[in-house]
Amino acid sequence: MEASEIIAKAIDLSDKSLQDIVQALQVELQDREIRMRIDPEFTNEEVFEDALTHGLTPEDASNPDWALKYEEWLSQRDRKMSMRTTGA
Repeated sequence: MEASEIIAKAIDLSDKSLQDIVQALQVELQDREIRMRIDPEFTNEEVFEDALTHGLTPEDASNPDWALKYEEWLSQRDRKMSMRTTGA
């Protein structure tokens, strides 16, 4: 849905509904900013753990290098979990 379509539909909403939408969008934008921020003091593992906690997938990354590293980290994590649960 395009922004203009959303705005056209929003015109008929109550003030309370519009405020709820604004609040939800602000929360979403803040979550996205937090998820995508990479603090240079964090290790890759800390960044990847945070991304995983927030439900971020490699496809969500805007940086292809970061997406590849994250995908590799997820694969390694899955292998480690599998080895722990199967005893291999």
